[in-house]
Amino acid sequence: MTRRAIVHRISASAPDDVSGIEAAIASQRIDPKGVIAVLAKTEGNGLVNDFSRGHASLALSLLFERHLATDEAARVCLVMSGGTEGAMAPHWLVFERAGFGRHRTHQP
Repeated sequence: MTRRAIVHRISASAPDDVSGIEAAIASQRIDPKGVIAVLAKTEGNGLVNDFSRGHASLALSLLFERHLATDEAARVCLVMSGGTEGAMAPHWLVFERAGFGRHRTHQP
């Protein structure tokens, strides 16, 4: 069976804005069972007082717990990086492994 990796870049308007990922799951552009990691750039300052990384991690954990069993959701690797401050827009990079379950066609 052929496997492939898919990377989805999804904009976020706040550290807890997982609506874009939720919409991609609802429209079947992302299969939550195939998600192996989420790398995020949050809007905080990146310093020790940056709450946005923890807030984003919690929002993502709760999102995946709505779509997966608790133990499966816990296996999704979450990597947060704060500090967009005028340099870039906050976003999620969702890494998905495809080809292991139901057949689907990816359309960007």
